Amino acid sequence: MKDRFTGFRLPNYTQVPDELFDKLLPDLVESELKVLLYIVRRTLGFKKRLDAISLKQLEKGIPGKDRGAGIGRRQIIRCLKCLEEKRIIRIIRQKDPKNINEINFYSLNFSEENGGSDSQDTMVVSPTTPNKIEQTAPGIDTGTWNSLNVLLRLFAESDPLEDNVPFSYGMLRT
Repeated sequence: MKDRFTGFRLPNYTQVPDELFDKLLPDLVESELKVLLYIVRRTLGFKKRLDAISLKQLEKGIPGKDRGAGIGRRQIIRCLKCLEEKRIIRIIRQKDPKNINEINFYSLNFSEENGGSDSQDTMVVSPTTPNKIEQTAPGIDTGTWNSLNVLLRLFAESDPLEDNVPFSYGMLRT
């Protein structure tokens, strides 16, 4: 820790599903827990079901807001793979028209009775039609697909910096 911790502020909370503590905690290694808690903070902590999180953000955080997961990039990549294989998180992989990886969207893998999916399939943004997500995970609800596709269409049709278009991943709330 860079600076000495002075204590928690009240009230300031991020909801964490009970299953994380009751079922998963004994089976997660420290680095997996760090990555998972960062994803929980960036999603549920901001009242979102999913969020776009870069590897750099996971590693170093958002300047002035947080310090990331506190582990290196290679370890983060391994942890993401393990968390996905264990079906703890879902990843929406994105690629640009040249099939180059872009920032992925992450969410917890919610059970079917809570609007999630038991499927291990993933979702990708099509490199041939970059403004449309190809659904390869049948458990994702229509509202989420529509939100993602509208957001991608808006983003593809404008330059948020040049056109002064307000752009927020918070638009992905479902």
